Order: sequence, then structure tokens, then C-alpha cells
Amino acid sequence: MPNALSIDFETASKVDLRKTGAYRYARDPSTRVLCMSYRFDDGPVLNWRPGQPFPADVIDHVMRMRRVRGWNVGFEWLIWNYVLFWQVSVPLPRLDLAQLSDTMARAAYWGLPLSLDQAAPAAGVPFVKDKEGHALMMRMNRPRGYNRDTGDIWWHETDPAKYDRLVAYCDQDVMVESAIADALPELPETEQAYWEMDQRINARGVALDTELIDKLKELAADAKGTANQYLSELTSGAVSAVTNTAKLLAYLQALGSPLKDLTKDAVARRLDEPDCGDLEREILELRADVAKTSAAKLDTMLSASWTADGQTRVRGMLQFYGASRTGRWAGRLIQLQNMPRGTVKQIEQAIRSVLQGMDQSSLEAFFGPALGVVSSALRGCLIAASGNKLVVADFAQIEARVVAWLAGQQDILDVFARGEDVYVYTANKNGSNDRQLGKVLVLACGFGMSATKFRTTALTYKLVLSEEQADRAVRGWRRANAKIVQFWYDCELAARRVINNASAGNSEAIDVGPVKFAMWQGHLLIRLPSGRKLVYRDARIEQGRFGDTITYMGVDQYTRKWSRQSTYGGKLVENITQAVARDIMAEATHAAELAGIPVELLVHDEMIAEAPERDADDCLATLLRIMRTPPKWAPGLPVDGAGWVGDRYKK
Repeated sequence: MPNALSIDFETASKVDLRKTGAYRYARDPSTRVLCMSYRFDDGPVLNWRPGQPFPADVIDHVMRMRRVRGWNVGFEWLIWNYVLFWQVSVPLPRLDLAQLSDTMARAAYWGLPLSLDQAAPAAGVPFVKDKEGHALMMRMNRPRGYNRDTGDIWWHETDPAKYDRLVAYCDQDVMVESAIADALPELPETEQAYWEMDQRINARGVALDTELIDKLKELAADAKGTANQYLSELTSGAVSAVTNTAKLLAYLQALGSPLKDLTKDAVARRLDEPDCGDLEREILELRADVAKTSAAKLDTMLSASWTADGQTRVRGMLQFYGASRTGRWAGRLIQLQNMPRGTVKQIEQAIRSVLQGMDQSSLEAFFGPALGVVSSALRGCLIAASGNKLVVADFAQIEARVVAWLAGQQDILDVFARGEDVYVYTANKNGSNDRQLGKVLVLACGFGMSATKFRTTALTYKLVLSEEQADRAVRGWRRANAKIVQFWYDCELAARRVINNASAGNSEAIDVGPVKFAMWQGHLLIRLPSGRKLVYRDARIEQGRFGDTITYMGVDQYTRKWSRQSTYGGKLVENITQAVARDIMAEATHAAELAGIPVELLVHDEMIAEAPERDADDCLATLLRIMRTPPKWAPGLPVDGAGWVGDRYKK
């Protein structure tokens, strides 16, 4: 009897999967399966097309709860359970989360890219990207046209040759996916449980206030029109749209502006400079206001949601192991992790005013620029269902706590344990009473940041420092946190030693505090206190610009290409710290689920759940109790959290 079934679907729909996400896509009435390719263990790749008898051995395998695997297999789970059933003539058993093995998640865990095209060669699987097949798939997943008498015209029904070519493309994907799966260990049991939890959270989704979304879209359109009209007046017609970057930059440079680009950070820095002239400032403020909002996020909220039982919810907003270096969750679709911070302090009052139909000029008189209101109100579009409350809890300063615990920086741990303000403590240790300075030092200096970068980072917190002040602050922090600094050096030394030892045939592991460094099949492993491993593939010591450098193969955060990356002690500690914080979040979320709390979303170190109004306060108390209990593998770590109960999501 086969152990594993690898499957892959090709589908078509009138809706765009990239805009709707898989959950909305699978429930659209127009979505259909074009073919299914499959393979048992290392056997031949077979396929099924609608109209053919559905393979009995596939049904038997699923019914017996045997392993089903695929690249991003959560998509196959949805298509099987919500689309395939109406295209076959025999009853189908439901595909269960517990029997799924996601090869993409396994690849991410073992340090490979989330892209199949990049993961295959990175894993040593012979694979040449089928660009023609991919282009054909992208064309055939939408209707070919429309006939007024017969309705939609589908490619697979009207072009047999292209259909055959698509099925061959699907066959190849199964061959590649199964080869990668065979080359990788399974996910550890704990991570498999977290993956299943992630799928349940994504399927649960969060309710939306569609009335507010519609009104914000209307407000944004009106405000952009007003901004463009005003810009045209300011520039005497030379620039007619705030989003016309090339013309706008050229106009500003003609005024004498030193700006080289109009990125958000560049505009913000220029607005802080005293020599920014009145006309330039007015134009840049318009640009900054327009950049604050994201009407695209409002569109995505609607396109990725659907209404059932009178309730509109958006689903599929999390990517398990989306941050490959640390294993943290990443955002998808509306990208809550990248929401603008917002500029309107009385946002709940502003939202009520928008819903009551207050006009743009009145809104701006009370709350500031209309586009700032829209930007600030984006989070408020996520709401609790009728009769329920959102219950939101956030880990407090988790990374600062974790890095101090990892390094044994006991004075900082004691500050946290006593419930004192670590920002004030840090400022005082630096000879200052400025809490803001202490905050920036705590948030920025834990991973080896230079004084130059610290000075730039401080500006984002409205803290202006000279070069000398920044250098003195960083040096002072490092003296006061010597154990954390030593942890950087110890981690880098351990990584170098295990890499060099492996080259000499010595596989001995090295402990650094609660983490362990080792080599496995040419890859650097860092075993975290939880038992999870960070994987740096094909790790080496190579000559770099500053001498011998630790390098490994990974996805470049800027180019998104699989290429050789470099790292150092501070960066390794940053990865380790964020990974441990992720493990704490994952374990707490799992505990919340086991306690009967339906978690709906994770945003950074924040957990969002929903509960009946009468139970909401008890639910919050339970969440905070869970968050304030350190994992068994982290004795002495003073974790803490804070939270709130309300009708709308907010920062």
C-alpha cells in the first residue's frame, strides 16, 4: 500500500486567484478543475481530466487517511473539498488537514525558497523551468472569451492541443514537487501541528465592515482628485497628478530640491529639514498625504472576501513560515503587517463620522487630511461579527526580553521581571533622562547596529542626534550590555568553527548559551531552545570585502533571487532572537486554540481572536495568562503581554 500521494490541480475561474486568494477563489461558482496530476510514492505520474472516471485508488488513499502531499497543499485541500466534488460522478471523501504534508512548508523549514521554480535547483532536483507551460497556464486559468448565446468560452473546451500541453505541465509539477519532498525530511511534529493551526486560522478569517470600506474608497477617490487639482494649481499645470513621480521629482529639482527620489522615507526626511522652502514643503506634504493611504488594500479586502450567513469575512491572510530565515508568519493579501501606522489619534470618532456621511472638508477640519483619515481607518475595517468582540493581545517588548535571556544579560531581565520601564532604565544607564533615547537604544542596538545607522533609525522616532551623540549612545549601550555584545561574538565564532571543522571532517556541535551550532550535509544548523532548527544552506567561509565572511545560500531580500548571502554575529543573533520570539508566539497561539479561543489572525507579536461579548473579558484574561507563562524550554524568561477588547481592530 502506498505511503504518500502527491497531487496538483490546474484550475480556471472568472476571478483572479492573485487578487482573491485561495479561500475566496475556491468558493466562486465559476471556479473549476481542469485536471489533476498525481503520483503514488515514486511511481509514474498519472492524471485525471473532468469527464473521466475518477481514480478509485486516489479515493481509497484519501478515505484511509493516508498521507497527501503537494507544493502549497493547502490550495489542493480547498480545491478538493470545495470545487472537485461537483465535477466527479462518485462521492468523494473529505480531504483532512491532518493527512496533509505541505512540501512548500517543509522546504521553507529546511532553508529553501517558497518558490517551486527556485526551490527545485536549490534542493538539487534537476529541473528546467517550463516558461511556455507556465505562460499557457496563466492564459488558460481565465475564460478565453464570451459568447452572448452560450456564455463563457473556456480554453480547455475549445483547444485540445493547448489542453494536452497544460496537463503535461501539471504532470511535470508533480514530478518536481515529489522529488523535492523525497529529498527533505518531514516537518517536525510540533511544526506540523503549527502548520495545521495556520490553515485553521486562515480558514476562519476576520469579519469586514463593507459599509466603511465603500465609504473610505469614495473618500479616497475624492481626496486624491482634490490633491491632484491643488497640485496642478501649485505647479501651474506642470504636474497634474501626485502619483506622476517622474514629473513631480523633476519639478522639485527645478525648484532646487536636493531630493534624488520620492520614496516615503526621503520625503519625510526632507520635510524635517529647515531649508525646505514653502512651495516645496506644500508639494511634499501633498505627496506624503497621498502615500499614506492605500486604496488598493480596500479593493483587496473586498476581492478577497465573500459573504455567507449575512457575514462578510476575509480569509487566507497568513503565510506559514513566510519569513524563511526565522520562521515567522508573513502577511498575504491585505498585508496587515505592512499597514500604515496612521496619523489620526481619535480614529474611532473619525470612523463614526465617515459612516455618518461627514463631507471631506468637515472631516479635514476635525481630523486632518482626508487621505490620512483613510489610511488611519484601514485597520478599523476589520471588525467583530454581530454579538461578538475582538480580543487582541500583544507580547510586550518580546525581542528585547528574548535577546537578554539568550545572552544572560541579567540586569535587563531583572528590570523586566520587576515590571519597570526598560526604556527609562536604558536611558539612565546611558547618562540620560530621555525615555525616547532609551526606547530607540533598546529597539535598535541589540543586533550590532552601527552608530551611523542608529542615527538614521533615531530620526524615524523623531529623535535628532549628531554623529558624536549617536556614537556615544551606541558605545554606552554596548558597555552597559556587555553580555549581549559577547553573545554576538560567541555566535559568530561558533558558526565559523563548526563550518571549518566540518571541512576537516569534524562534526562536533558547539553550544552558545541555550542555542547549539552544528553542520548537517553541508548546511549550518542552529538549534533553538524550543528544539526547532534554523537552516543556512551550503554554509561556507569565503573571502569578502572585510576579510573572511560567513556565507550561505538564501533568498536575497531585495532581488528575491536565490543567491549567496553573507552574515555575521549580530545578524545571526537577530535571526535567533526573532526565531525564538516566533516560537513563543506559536506555542502561545497553539495553547489558545487548545483553550477554545478561536484565533483569527497573527500580526507581528499580536494575537487577534473573537469571542461572544459576554465571554470577551474572560477570553482576554486567558490569553494574557498564556502569554505571561514562559515556555518550559525558556525558564527565567520574563514574558509579558497587554491587550484589549473592542469592536474594531486598531493599533
